Amino acid sequence: MLVLTEDTFTGSIASDIAAWIMENCFEWLDAPVKRLGSMDTPVPLAKTLENAYLPWGKLAKVIADLRAF
Repeated sequence: MLVLTEDTFTGSIASDIAAWIMENCFEWLDAPVKRLGSMDTPVPLAKTLENAYLPWGKLAKVIADLRAF
């Protein structure tokens, strides 16, 4: 299970969703829930920094990791 959010990694709704899945659906999971979100920093205003801030740059690595299962 992958919970992907554009929000910050810590304290986001994705954290609560991942926790709920682990608490209520643990017996059906083959692996732990993974979360992918933005860095825990203020949102930068420069476009180049904003592109590095958002999680979409890490998405290719996550897809490769998921295919490895």
